Amino acid sequence: MKVITWNVRGVNKVYKQKELMEFIKVNKVNVIAIIEHRVKECKERQVINKIVPNWEGISNISLNNKGRIWLLWDPKVAIVKEINIHSQYIQAEIKCATNAMTYHFIAVYGLHIVQDRKELWRKLREIENKQQEPWLVMGDFNAIFEVEDRIHGTMVQDHEIRDFREFVEDAGMTELKAIGRSFTWTNSHVFSKINRAIVNGEWMSKMPPIQVHVLDPYFSDHSPLCIELGSQQKAAPRPFRFMNYLADDPNFEKIVADNWQINTNAGYMKKIWLKLKHTKQAMKGLTAKEYSRIADRIKGIRNELQTIQQQMRTPTQDPHHFEMEKELRLQLEKWDAVEENIYKHKSRVQWRNLRDSNSTYFSKNIRAQNQIKALTNAAGDIVQTDKGIE
Repeated sequence: MKVITWNVRGVNKVYKQKELMEFIKVNKVNVIAIIEHRVKECKERQVINKIVPNWEGISNISLNNKGRIWLLWDPKVAIVKEINIHSQYIQAEIKCATNAMTYHFIAVYGLHIVQDRKELWRKLREIENKQQEPWLVMGDFNAIFEVEDRIHGTMVQDHEIRDFREFVEDAGMTELKAIGRSFTWTNSHVFSKINRAIVNGEWMSKMPPIQVHVLDPYFSDHSPLCIELGSQQKAAPRPFRFMNYLADDPNFEKIVADNWQINTNAGYMKKIWLKLKHTKQAMKGLTAKEYSRIADRIKGIRNELQTIQQQMRTPTQDPHHFEMEKELRLQLEKWDAVEENIYKHKSRVQWRNLRDSNSTYFSKNIRAQNQIKALTNAAGDIVQTDKGIE
């Protein structure tokens, strides 16, 4: 089941209706919350039928004439039960028609003024106090959570983030990890992250691990948020491991120095975390660019060395061949050392992972260690005996 929330201001325009229909079709969306559509109540059904014919939906236009939220779904895939409608959100229970997966969902559109959003946080707290099922709150909060959530705009003030942070902390909510674009709204000058997905503890313990995909904004100034439930999740990216050979790279010190000079408005520990994060990303880039496919690189060097040495079999030869041979030998030495470093690192990791398991690897290593220990003790006994004879 693919669930989307997307702020598409002004769906009255025909081209936006057409593009929305194409987006839902191409991305195989099953549930979508369309926010700030601004379609009047008398035209709602007509426009919805044009975008998603045969779909069902819930609207909160009766509480706000400006038309803020539609929650639309394909009844062949999702069974949606309305729970509560508010001017700033729609709450529903969603069940996947193909399996037993059920969760509570709130599509949010927070008002622009800080004071007006206080009602949103109060109502969400009331829901959280009664909530005992997995709960996903996703949409346009019109509020930022961190100082880094807005760049190139006015300086972030404490009162802008205080209410949102207090709600998340008090309710024990967690933000789902987002991948894709870093910011969810822009006017081509200011960039901010005001769209996000947060979940409760029941979601974290009962639902499969998922990520939020922040997609490209297409014809809107907001990026759609997308989660996918009930399908096999892609394998998590492999964690970055710092290998010792990176410290010997000629670019290493410059990369560390450049990334350590990044200035942010964060606190002291957050500054260190951000600098380490940027340094890690730079190291990942260096590894991908200079140290990928090492085995193939070594094989290529060996083949080149063999070819040049074949050309050097006769006494009469180009002096340039000697320089080429010398350079290839240095390259072979370098990359063999890098490969050896990787093998040593992997062997330490494998030993750390397997030493406590009753495996063949564990048994062989323990047996080898016992043999070495026995030989050492025997050698000590022989030395002691020799001393006694003397």
